[in-house]
Amino acid sequence: MLKLLIFVLDMLWKPINLFRKERKPNINNNFFNLLRMNYVSLKVPRVLAVAMLLCLSIGAFAQQITVMGHVKDATGEPVIGANAIVVGTTTGTMTDFDGNFTLKTTEGATIRVSYIGYKAQDIKAAASVEVTLVEDAMM
Repeated sequence: MLKLLIFVLDMLWKPINLFRKERKPNINNNFFNLLRMNYVSLKVPRVLAVAMLLCLSIGAFAQQITVMGHVKDATGEPVIGANAIVVGTTTGTMTDFDGNFTLKTTEGATIRVSYIGYKAQDIKAAASVEVTLVEDAMM
């Protein structure tokens, strides 16, 4: 077991070339010799390369949450077909027959819940939200 651990650590520590040193064929013409380029070899330990990739992938997914919500009216009845949209994006969904919705967004984003005949309500995104819509009395 110890030998396997040492082997894995050794393989991770060996440097990798990000740029290979390549040479163009030797041409006797002086003009082409001036244009010949050698690429510099930049060696990075594999542990550092793996750590950088992990940090980039974790940062991309760490901010996403799944918002599970329930929309009801003032009497407590579920609102079927209400819209739940993340403000400033095109991400949105509708409530089901029980007034529930599920939406993926960033934590702290503003979600606007609206339905015909009710005032639109803005809420902050959290893992679980409950929204009570108030009737719009404008006539």
